[in-house]
Amino acid sequence: MATMRLELARTVPWLSLVLLAGQASFAWSQSQTTKIRPSLDMQALATDNATIKNGSPQSDVLLTVTPGISISTRGAYSELEGAWRFSHVRYTHQTQSDRTLPSGNLNARLGSGPQGLSLDAGVAAEQTRSQFTATNSATPSTQDTYTDYRYRLSPQFAHQFDSNTTVLAKINRTWVRSERNSGALVERPDSRVRDDGFSLTRQPTPFGFGLDGAYQSTIVSDQPDPTLTIKAARGRLLYALSRELEIGAIAGRETTSVLQQSVSSTVRGAQFRWTPGERTLVKGIGEDHAHGQTWQLDATHRSPWMSFGFQSRRSAETSAAPLGTFESGQSVRSILDAMLSTRITNKTDRARAVDDIITQRKLPTNLAGTRDLYDLSAQMRQVTTGRLAFMGRRHMLILVGGMSKSIPLRYDQNVATNPLLPDITSSEYFLDTQLTHQLTRLNSLTGGLRWSRAHNTTMLNGNSDFSHSREFSWRASLDTQLTPDTTATYGLRRQITHLNTSVTSESVMFVGLGYRF
Repeated sequence: MATMRLELARTVPWLSLVLLAGQASFAWSQSQTTKIRPSLDMQALATDNATIKNGSPQSDVLLTVTPGISISTRGAYSELEGAWRFSHVRYTHQTQSDRTLPSGNLNARLGSGPQGLSLDAGVAAEQTRSQFTATNSATPSTQDTYTDYRYRLSPQFAHQFDSNTTVLAKINRTWVRSERNSGALVERPDSRVRDDGFSLTRQPTPFGFGLDGAYQSTIVSDQPDPTLTIKAARGRLLYALSRELEIGAIAGRETTSVLQQSVSSTVRGAQFRWTPGERTLVKGIGEDHAHGQTWQLDATHRSPWMSFGFQSRRSAETSAAPLGTFESGQSVRSILDAMLSTRITNKTDRARAVDDIITQRKLPTNLAGTRDLYDLSAQMRQVTTGRLAFMGRRHMLILVGGMSKSIPLRYDQNVATNPLLPDITSSEYFLDTQLTHQLTRLNSLTGGLRWSRAHNTTMLNGNSDFSHSREFSWRASLDTQLTPDTTATYGLRRQITHLNTSVTSESVMFVGLGYRF
């Protein structure tokens, strides 16, 4: 049985890739609009501390070649969107091992329309640091990073009985696999996540209701019991105080299992949704569980020149699967899409305009965020982030800040859930700014600052290990458009890190050349 499960865990991720390719073929044949754009980026980077160590820093020159492709296609019954890159990094002074690092995110949807059956599939890859408080340098590293792959399959069924009553059922499976980029790192086990749900909602007119059921679990390979399992059933009574404000009361039952510990309890809570205008949305939900209070809060406001977002959540989750979160919207693409929505109503035309702005102004794809926490145990995790963006005719300013806290999830503090797993408590605060200014028609200047502070405490068999770090960095670059498809980049970067009792620093100079086919 264990062998069958292992083979299934290895086979299904490849099945998701096959379905993703099948959806791509179907989207290609049925698409109304298709945009595929290959790219090639080359960079030479000189650093005085390639291994990010204090005492005896080693300088190196890194040569990076990154082919990539971005695709966006939409048809009557299908969508495929995303980007994928392969970065080959060569360390000319051999301070680290050369390696090819994949990164990207591809998502596809195949269905019969807004109602009926549909199938979502996705694959993603990214590099993560081995330690929570490790120096978060932008220099490519292979000695202390993992490449994490995430595969997702989600068949769904949606039906609208009338203009106010809808039903949604979903089956969601996610597989997480980590590959170490250095033989000196410890291998990480694979994880499988199950997230199934059912909801029946009647919008308030002025009274409404909701019935929800959910089953969520995370299984780590080689562990006999799921790390975290949540079974819940809820009822919601909704009332519309006005066209702009809705409130609701929540009651239900829930069973939460953390390895061998299992507790059943009553769930109580409240929710609200406030839309004072078509450009502003504030919504939230708070609940009281046996393992503590949880909440989700999301606030957004947009205008043709400004975008504001605030998200906060506290929930029981695992590092493989944050459970029950809102869409964060923490990407430059989502910010620009919100700003342009009043001027460009067509979704396809707006997506093309967003791509053009990102390319012309050399904007990053994603905003700064919290660090990745790797923990095989269940956690109570709190994450709060805020962003503010301004876009003018020749400049764009982005401010991002936030915090995260994680503590072990257990019901009896005197009984260890698993003596082989450490208890990890962590916290982080960060602030990041970026300014892009168009100097001339062909030249743009980009600069940014980042500050962060992180703490991590690990307890295992009565022994504790405490680490903390504080970082400050600045960056500046000049982009010159050589041809309509070719851009040259010249830049500098400086970072200072206080790790426990030591201080490390890194100074970087880089030049790059990018071509969009």
